[in-house]
Amino acid sequence: ILACRLAEMGIPVEMYDVSVTHYSYVLSDAFKYSHIVFASTTYNNGIFVSMENLLHDIAHHALRGRKVALIQNGSWAPASGKLMTEIISGMKGMEILEAPVTLKSTLAPGQDAELEALAKAGYREAVLSGINLPSYGQDNGASLTELIEKAAGVEGIQRIRLGSLEPDLLSDEDILRMSRVEKLCPQFHMSLQSGCTRTLRRMRRTYTAEQYAQVAEKMTQAFQGRLSFTTDIIVGFPGETQEDFEESMAFISQIGFLKVHVFPYSRRAGTPAADFPDQIPEEIKAARAHQMQAEADRVRAEQIRRMEGMEEEVLLETPLSASLFTGYTRLYVPVVLSAPGHVSGEILRVRLGSYDGSRCTAELL
Repeated sequence: ILACRLAEMGIPVEMYDVSVTHYSYVLSDAFKYSHIVFASTTYNNGIFVSMENLLHDIAHHALRGRKVALIQNGSWAPASGKLMTEIISGMKGMEILEAPVTLKSTLAPGQDAELEALAKAGYREAVLSGINLPSYGQDNGASLTELIEKAAGVEGIQRIRLGSLEPDLLSDEDILRMSRVEKLCPQFHMSLQSGCTRTLRRMRRTYTAEQYAQVAEKMTQAFQGRLSFTTDIIVGFPGETQEDFEESMAFISQIGFLKVHVFPYSRRAGTPAADFPDQIPEEIKAARAHQMQAEADRVRAEQIRRMEGMEEEVLLETPLSASLFTGYTRLYVPVVLSAPGHVSGEILRVRLGSYDGSRCTAELL
């Protein structure tokens, strides 16, 4: 929306992975600049970008002789003025206005009132999401675990689910406190991108596959094995060897992911990875994506079939008929069940049945 508004004002806008970044900018000041760049700490396909890399990329895009407003993610704020000066001095005729945007932790004071209103409206599950979610509260003295605990205290909200988590930002205390919140759905989407440490390093990720596995193990112990993990994986990243790919694929089974979103690496002009050597041919990327998805589906079926016969709670969501509903368990297992006399939004006790590759059947208890 912001990009469209600026475009209407005749101001060119350049986007860098805006899907994962929160921006706040005063439109009344936009006319001062002839070009505006929005940037996050990550590019598409999981490439970590430092301030230095971004500035060089801007220069590469020939944005010279213009006054550029660089609207950046708050996590770049520590970039030193000395570094900025050194970089910009090499860009003839270019002026960059560093306009850092601080990420803000929302729902602090009015959180209870908002959740209470949602509960009164019939909502039973609240999903807490955001950018760098485990960093919640660093700007106001709170914490993600405190937010979860407060949300759990709201009458009517029976489930709390979390958005994407960065494994390297979860402390032992975070994990322990989360495990004590009964309303928290123990399904965790933890950022991965690759199960191969060599590939993660090329992606400039701040964790290794080994560290990821250690965090997953700590969480498994804290939740006594009653939890599930979901994630995203990219295949065919520049330089990924067959050995790297197979190592990443084996990691799916090692962790036992309930669900994996698989994406072939997409080369994007202007990103550092676009100029990396050893680009993978499209046909190999497609083949690897197919193979990775098949393995992810196999592990998913294995995980769900282990739950057959177990008692679970299901939140009724989409009605398929007057009595047939789809829904999800606390571990995010998709379920279809017959529940005459019930309506969407109810949470019911069920016994899980067979898995057909899409959903689990279930019967009311």
